[in-house]
Amino acid sequence: MLFRKLLIVLGAVFVIAGVGLCIAWVGQLRNREIEVASPAAAPAASEQAILSATRAIPAGELLRSDDIGWKNVGAAGVQAGNLLRGQVAETEFFGAITRRDFAAGEGLIASDLVKPNDRRFLAAVLKPGRRALSVSVDAAQSAAGLVLPGDYVDVILTQDFGDKIDIGRRTVSETVLWNVRVIAVDQSLDAQTSTVAEHTALGAESHIPKTVTLEMFERQAETLLVAAQLGKFQLAVRPLVGSGDVKIEDQHIAKPLWASDVSPALKRFAAAPPPLARTEPPQPPPAPLPCEKSAAGPLECSVRRPPPALSRYHPPAAAPGGIPQSPSEAPPREAHNE
Repeated sequence: MLFRKLLIVLGAVFVIAGVGLCIAWVGQLRNREIEVASPAAAPAASEQAILSATRAIPAGELLRSDDIGWKNVGAAGVQAGNLLRGQVAETEFFGAITRRDFAAGEGLIASDLVKPNDRRFLAAVLKPGRRALSVSVDAAQSAAGLVLPGDYVDVILTQDFGDKIDIGRRTVSETVLWNVRVIAVDQSLDAQTSTVAEHTALGAESHIPKTVTLEMFERQAETLLVAAQLGKFQLAVRPLVGSGDVKIEDQHIAKPLWASDVSPALKRFAAAPPPLARTEPPQPPPAPLPCEKSAAGPLECSVRRPPPALSRYHPPAAAPGGIPQSPSEAPPREAHNE
């Protein structure tokens, strides 16, 4: 009996302890709910995230994913036109063009950005004094479709002059434009919508562009149009890092590359002297003819007649009245005295 009473007492103690723990746990939950709903959390709710520049961005720059990010600021730090988290998505401004300079950490303003789907985007992309020129390209000319908006390219012209000139000078290649910016591929002005991954997913043929729009000065645009008529041009992609502006006056330093400069065989062939013309050996002089006998009998050797092929024709002298004499009327030949 004593053991049973002891068990009952211990069970009652455990029950009371369990009830106490439950009450304490419920109290802690109520305290947490009160803390969340308390006015002390009001300052955190007043902070907002704005879309800002992660680096210094000059005017006319195409925004990439690593150029912009969210920045938490107080209510006083939000300016009119700032892009707030929850109202816009960060991806909406990938490929947008800046209309003014932005400092690192500065909040972006919607009115200072032009999205790729805006009709003013092409005019906003162009730098002052530049022109936009679209040219038709194939797979080789567009670097197999890997040229994207925002890339910088060189334009290389290749000409074939045919058989009219020396074989070592029939083909020539030269760079006619340097450091030209690509602002559109086909009708896409957004580099993010023209990524290599999307092109690969679309298939091998569908991502090859048909036109490329380049930004250049007016004189450069004229050069490209003439180059397209002279021969075939290709776009050579330049690196994104270190592709500084190339002065127009420095572009004349590059020399054209001829076929003989590439092929040593053509160079040796062009330098070889021409073959000598075949000449006939000199013919021996004709043998002298034997002397003719005169009517008197002895040999007449004072005059030797030339070969018949070298004899000249002497027409008969004209008689009085303009009628030429016949051979029978010619005066008789005087005989030499013996």
